[in-house]
Amino acid sequence: MMKKRFTKNKRIGAAMAVVAIAFATCWYFSHFHISGETGELERAIEEEMGIPVKITKTTVMEEGEQAGKLRIVMCEGTDQSGINWHGVAGFQKGLLGRYALIGGTLFDYHDPIQEATIGEDRSGIFGDLADEKAVTVFFSQSCPKETDHFLIKIYDAEKWMETGEIVSEEHALPVTDGRMLEPIEVSFHFYDRNMKAYDEEGNQLDLKNYYHNGNGNSKGRSVTEPSSLADSCCVILILGMVFAVYFWRKDEN
Repeated sequence: MMKKRFTKNKRIGAAMAVVAIAFATCWYFSHFHISGETGELERAIEEEMGIPVKITKTTVMEEGEQAGKLRIVMCEGTDQSGINWHGVAGFQKGLLGRYALIGGTLFDYHDPIQEATIGEDRSGIFGDLADEKAVTVFFSQSCPKETDHFLIKIYDAEKWMETGEIVSEEHALPVTDGRMLEPIEVSFHFYDRNMKAYDEEGNQLDLKNYYHNGNGNSKGRSVTEPSSLADSCCVILILGMVFAVYFWRKDEN
C-alpha cells in the first residue's frame, strides 16, 4: 500500500490549525488568569482602578444567566492622597475555573445604599431588552446599625414596553453584619430610587442623616467582557480550521 505524502499544502494546513489553537488559547488565558483567592482578586482590582483595596464581602450570582458564574466583591481602600474609596467589582468564572475582571466602580463617599453596574450593557427603558446583560449591584456600608433590610420597588419593563401598563413588585435587600451586597438582574431605569430601610420589627428607619451631601467622585472601570472574548476566540478557531481544511484538501481536488 502506497503511503500518502505529507505535502507542503497539508503541512501549511496543519500549521495554521496549530497556530489558531495556540493563539486562541493564549488570548483566553490572558483574560481568565485570576485565581479565586482573595489576594489575587484584590490585586486585579488595584491594577485596573489604581487604588489598593481590601475585599470586605463577597457573593456569587444565584439567579439568571450568570448564576454560578458571576462573583461580586465589595471592597474599600485608600489612595495616595489619603482619600477613602469603596465600591464593588465583578469577576466572571471561565471554563477552566479561573476568573476575569469584567468591571467595577469605586466611590469616595457613602450613602445608605448605592448601586453600580457589572456587565456588558445597561440599556434604558427604550433599549433592546433582549440584549440586556448588565447586573445591577446594590450595596451598603453606611446605614443605621438596626437596619434589617431595604425595600426596593422593581417594575416589569417588558409589560411596560408591550402595553404601557405599570406593574411592579417589591424586593427585599437583606442587610447582614452591617453590610449589604445584593446583585440583581434589573436595568437602570426599572426600579424606584426611593428605597426605604426597615428594622427587624418592620419599622421604617430615618435615613436623612446618612445620605451624602454634595458632589462625590467615582472611579468606574469596564473591561473586555468574557462573552465577547469567547466570541473572538471562536472566530479565530473557526477561521484557522477553515484555512487548514482548505490547504489540506487542496491537493485532493
